[in-house]
Amino acid sequence: DKFVEEVWWSMDDDFLQRLTLVCVIYTSNVHFDHMDA
Repeated sequence: DKFVEEVWWSMDDDFLQRLTLVCVIYTSNVHFDHMDA
């Protein structure tokens, strides 16, 4: 359990920001796809 926490906190902030951006873009694309339909 402690190992997982250390790995999580050692993660790059850039990586987390990219991951968030990908999620936002993905959900936006899905939303637009539904609007086009």
